[in-house]
Amino acid sequence: MKRIKAIWSGAVAAILLSSIASGAIFPGTGTGAIPDSLQEGPANYGTPLIVSFDVNGLTGNIQDISVSITMNHPYIGDLDVFLTSPPSAGGNSFTLFSRVGALSFYGHYSYAPLNGTYQFSDSAWNLWNASADAENYYWISNSLIPLSSGAYRTSRPGGDALGGTLTTFHMDSGFIGLTPSQANGTWTLTLRDGATADSGFVTAAALTIAVPVRGAALVEQLVPCPGPRSGGHWKNHGQYVSAIGNVVGELLSEGAITEQEAEDIVEAAVKSDCGKK
Repeated sequence: MKRIKAIWSGAVAAILLSSIASGAIFPGTGTGAIPDSLQEGPANYGTPLIVSFDVNGLTGNIQDISVSITMNHPYIGDLDVFLTSPPSAGGNSFTLFSRVGALSFYGHYSYAPLNGTYQFSDSAWNLWNASADAENYYWISNSLIPLSSGAYRTSRPGGDALGGTLTTFHMDSGFIGLTPSQANGTWTLTLRDGATADSGFVTAAALTIAVPVRGAALVEQLVPCPGPRSGGHWKNHGQYVSAIGNVVGELLSEGAITEQEAEDIVEAAVKSDCGKK
């Protein structure tokens, strides 16, 4: 194939390549009751509930990750919850939340109840520990109000004095950048109860992993059939094919697609009705 002259700069292509990702959702199996601890707390953990995620089909390095849990428990502070990567990625664990509100290792923790769907992601605005502290206040006021469903940030174990500060998947988990050979496999979500007399239940869980979009799917997002990403419509079919050629040339030079993929994409664009009145 003749080399197509690219009019997009490498910088623009790099921005687009890093900003477009496709998220795959992997439902958890093995949900159920979180076994109660058989000892007084804190941190005397009972038998864990382990939820598994069969991650497969990833074709690019992990770009983003989030976890959703639908669950209930009378006391958020009893729980220790962490996500673990497959053995092929080292089997490393990352805490979503643990002993929320504890100000010392043997100290008491938040009494806020859980009853909803909670998503943990780096894009969340809600602060898990602060929200739990607010609900704890209402609990003391004799109003058992569960922590609201929504998206929350991950945090280290304990309250602020014990180190329960915010964390991120990108900076702290070690999961971002895992290759397909490392990331494809069984991930686990472990939930442990650290004090006797109360137990909870996990109804559902899901692991969402985003990897960069590649090949024809990437080109389709960069050059949509209805019109340019900047808005409007293609003036004609030739303008659309030309835009495809420019993008394909840049992606080819960046190594984002193969020579054969480039040929197939351009051929499909020529045969398409995109830009035709």
